Amino acid sequence: MKIFYLLSVIPLVVEGLSGSSKVVCSPSTVQAHLGQDAVLSCRVETPSDLRAETLEWKHGPDVVHVYRSGGDNYDDQDLRFKNRTILNHQNLKDGNVSLTLTNVTKEEEGNYTFCLRNHDISSNVTLTVVLQTNSDTRDLPGSGLSSDVINAVAVCIVSIGIGVAVVGVVFIVSGVVDVVDVGVGVFGIVLSVAGVFIAAILSPFLFKEKQN
Repeated sequence: MKIFYLLSVIPLVVEGLSGSSKVVCSPSTVQAHLGQDAVLSCRVETPSDLRAETLEWKHGPDVVHVYRSGGDNYDDQDLRFKNRTILNHQNLKDGNVSLTLTNVTKEEEGNYTFCLRNHDISSNVTLTVVLQTNSDTRDLPGSGLSSDVINAVAVCIVSIGIGVAVVGVVFIVSGVVDVVDVGVGVFGIVLSVAGVFIAAILSPFLFKEKQN
């Protein structure tokens, strides 16, 4: 009697999964920077334990990842995705079938399909890969000075130049003129002009970064 009871329950569980459940992928479009990881987030609703099921992720006709018989199966996996896919087995008990792609490339953009084998359940998610811009990296270590630092340096140069120029001009106008005073005045004027020139050159780039 106990054996008959177990055999009668299992088909009911499978039937409930295929009849009332569906796969929901949210967000439907995932954006990732080139070389970073992307998570294709999908789950089966209503939540079901999928650890005994066969799951498949595909990119067009290419097999991205297969899970069957309680573990990952790489027999049919496209070589492009070798060692670059992660499926959390613990999450499968709650119906979470999200897949992580590591070090994404531009060629991997497009539509990804998740399919629950042996059941008429599937869903799609779109991956978009974007290039990193200067505004994304300008404040990161090794990416150079930030625009705020460059602005501050340019302002300091102009201010020092103007200050030195004013001192030199005051000495000259007051009649205490010698070679040193003239030199100070000329140096201040040159430094001030140089600061303005540097600021003028950098301004278009800084403005562009702010826009991004």
